[in-house]
Amino acid sequence: MELRRKSVFLLFMFLFLVSCSVSKSKQGNGKIIKGNYEISKTKQTHSGKAQIVCTVYDKRGQNPIPDAVVEINELKLGGETSDEGTFSIDIPPGKYTVTAMNVANTKLTTNIFTINPGDIIHIKFELGTTIIYNK
Repeated sequence: MELRRKSVFLLFMFLFLVSCSVSKSKQGNGKIIKGNYEISKTKQTHSGKAQIVCTVYDKRGQNPIPDAVVEINELKLGGETSDEGTFSIDIPPGKYTVTAMNVANTKLTTNIFTINPGDIIHIKFELGTTIIYNK
């Protein structure tokens, strides 16, 4: 009897998974446009502070994204980009990752990088789209 219950359960799970994959394939030919980022470093000569300057763009049209959220993950600090898509913050030297996210919840996080006293880290985010469905 126990073997029969397991067989019925496995059959049910198989059918469920098949139906899920069929229903997703009927939604259309969706594709994800991935984002990317570039990090460059410059050195301030007169200050020991460190700074992160981010600019967030739309990957498709290269338009600045206002009100995108930028967070320095390890410090739990951040804010929103300006109308020009920029955000900057002074931080203590250390090792950090930075995440940018737009209103559509498209999120991109950098790899960990080190920022030293006097460094200015410039990060250019190009956020993609979550899913675009062809009609």
